[in-house]
Amino acid sequence: MKAMLRHLRSNRLALVGAIILLAVVLIAIFVPLLTSGDPNRIAMQLKNRLPSFDHPFGTDQFGRDLFLRVALGSRLSLMIALAISTVALVVGTLFGIVAGYAGGWVDAVLSRIMDSLMAFPSILLALGIMAMLGASTENVIVALSLVYIPRMARVARAPVLAQKELDYVDAARSCGASHMRVLFRHILPNIVSSLIVQVTVIFAYAMVAEATLGFLGIGVPPPAPTWGNLLADGRRTLMTIPYQTVFPAIALGITVLGINFFGDGLRDLLDPRMRGSGTAAVE
Repeated sequence: MKAMLRHLRSNRLALVGAIILLAVVLIAIFVPLLTSGDPNRIAMQLKNRLPSFDHPFGTDQFGRDLFLRVALGSRLSLMIALAISTVALVVGTLFGIVAGYAGGWVDAVLSRIMDSLMAFPSILLALGIMAMLGASTENVIVALSLVYIPRMARVARAPVLAQKELDYVDAARSCGASHMRVLFRHILPNIVSSLIVQVTVIFAYAMVAEATLGFLGIGVPPPAPTWGNLLADGRRTLMTIPYQTVFPAIALGITVLGINFFGDGLRDLLDPRMRGSGTAAVE
């Protein structure tokens, strides 16, 4: 833990990313709890108000406080992205390490399934799945998990192919270790760093993809305030009242940027070959 903190202090971009991500998480947790206003309460007498002390981000076309909706939207967007990246990590890693370790027809079948899913552009695959399942929070998680599971599987499979040929694996087998023990006790810990880095990438991609689905009107159904829904609401008044789109867009952009910075820092920390170059690049 101390080594990680020292590395974060030396890598300025990683530190900035960690601060941004922590700030967004704190806002998502505490702002809706500390305010008594209802982000979904319609008050037409307050519609399209400019930013002010009472409404820092202004109000939307229904008089709803935009600051509260952006804050609550950060909670929903983060929770959805966390669920997607967790499912992709668990399922994708399982498929990838089994395919890489087993080889033969098992590898061929699982790899072709993953390749078939990756053959479709991410957003088109998600759109097709959402069109079949319908718009809901759970279906967004299912659709985007299916999009990113193959990517995690490919990242997990490649190092397993190399690791299973090393001497320590042969030694474990000669000592009578089962395939499950070799795979999960010996090989998996040696590839976990690449999986962690890939999870941060998927987390950022999932936030953008969820916002895209919401913007297109097939994501989390309104009035639930996700950043995608807020962008979709704001586009109707983009030319006359641009702040209704600007604030959710800035929140999404800064959060994704912070996740990417933090992910780069994790990559430099977990990969000894990158530590020197990563630190030198920001000094």
